[in-house]
Amino acid sequence: MGSYRARVEPNNESIAGVVADFYITNSDTNEEISLWVLNGDYEDKEDLYICPSDPNSEYDDLMVVYMYDVLSDEKFHELQNNIFHHDEFGTMKLDRADVQIDLKEYFRDEEKQNIKSNDYEIEI
Repeated sequence: MGSYRARVEPNNESIAGVVADFYITNSDTNEEISLWVLNGDYEDKEDLYICPSDPNSEYDDLMVVYMYDVLSDEKFHELQNNIFHHDEFGTMKLDRADVQIDLKEYFRDEEKQNIKSNDYEIEI
């Protein structure tokens, strides 16, 4: 994970399908990006995913990355239990061994998308 760390927190925004927030923090700058953890089918407990931006796209294309590919088996099952079997769950801090993706790459992609979205000109 290098100089990046991650955590999962409950989402309190009451947005349909959003069950948690996945945060990636740059340890050097303390900058942080967040991605919603979504569940498209509440009956399917395997259907937990994030939708990172595609920085190479001219559009707001989103990729789907399933949480079972993001987290270790142990942390994925812990996340499932927290979401589906507990009324409330606290922050899940993730160690290097808990994460199976390159956090630096995801952080930079989201940063690029944010910069790109701020560059849009709106014509009225």
